[in-house]
Amino acid sequence: MLPAYCEPAGAEARRARHAQVFARAGLSSPVVGSIVVGSVNIAGTLLAAALIDRAGRRTLLLTSHAAMAVCLAALAGANLLPGTPPRPCP
Repeated sequence: MLPAYCEPAGAEARRARHAQVFARAGLSSPVVGSIVVGSVNIAGTLLAAALIDRAGRRTLLLTSHAAMAVCLAALAGANLLPGTPPRPCP
């Protein structure tokens, strides 16, 4: 059930293409960006593992979904700001 929630957010697509995204963003070394993404992923996993016993799975799942919805809404809002050039999907 959990992977079904990750798919609409494009989790797998981000993991597969984040080096290309960093390169297009002008980062001098996309490998460094990949290392940062991996480190944040590991830190988040360890934090969730530590909190799962205290808060419970349902609470963490609902909280993370709410946070993901807020972040996706902010991203959508940022793309609607005046002066933001449209970018075609690759």
